[in-house]
Amino acid sequence: MAKTKLEDIFASKTQAKIIEFFVNNSRKEFYQSELKNLLKESLGSLQYELARLKRIGFLKVRRTKTRTYYKLNPDYFLIREIRSIVRKIANQKR
Repeated sequence: MAKTKLEDIFASKTQAKIIEFFVNNSRKEFYQSELKNLLKESLGSLQYELARLKRIGFLKVRRTKTRTYYKLNPDYFLIREIRSIVRKIANQKR
């Protein structure tokens, strides 16, 4: 059986990276340029996917005068299932 990757399940590779990142760093908030550097993604694709994930309620957003911060929404209705998927994919890589 072929190994499944998160990008096979989610809409894009960038979205899969963001979801995995926030599931694994669920207690911290991050600003856009920080995420861009950590995930090594272009700002445009990152902004697009962050907006999508915010729109569906997966991410919470906090704005200051100069930055927009993103954090995993622990109350997102599918968070347990998504955490389970991320964990299973990670275990499969081992």
